Amino acid sequence: MTDAPKPHRSLYQIVPIGSSAAGFALKIDGVIKRRHPRALPLAAYADALLAGASEQDADYIARAVAARRWPPSYEERAALREPNERRGPSRTPFDHAAVLEQILGEADDLTRRRLKDNELQAPYVVLAVTPDGQVVLRSNVSPDVLRSFSENLKNVADELTAPPAPGDTTH
Repeated sequence: MTDAPKPHRSLYQIVPIGSSAAGFALKIDGVIKRRHPRALPLAAYADALLAGASEQDADYIARAVAARRWPPSYEERAALREPNERRGPSRTPFDHAAVLEQILGEADDLTRRRLKDNELQAPYVVLAVTPDGQVVLRSNVSPDVLRSFSENLKNVADELTAPPAPGDTTH
């Protein structure tokens, strides 16, 4: 009995799917075999198969990777530092603005789609601020409307007299 030939890495491809790369698909020999919102579990699945794991074991490995918190904490990354390395890992390894751009891009796509599905035309702004104060914005409005929104936000801020109590939400 001969073993089946090992699949070649070139047959595996992870590709973005959906608008603004809302998720990813694993193609094996041109056929989509799996989908996931993140590419990492798909890569783990493919690597497990290429290393000789069964499809069932590769699935368990992919699910374990998907269940892990991402990104790994500073402490997890620092524990992997070799004694002879001069520098440890950065506390902020990712460009927060780029991460927020991707997240807000997904929110913008969803908002546009839901408005269109409901035949509703409404101005909207999706906004986030990075820990270092960079503003990331997605919207369907002109600069003049943004200025108007900013005036309204100033008025709302002026009306707030006390910080919210624990568990309260403000909009």
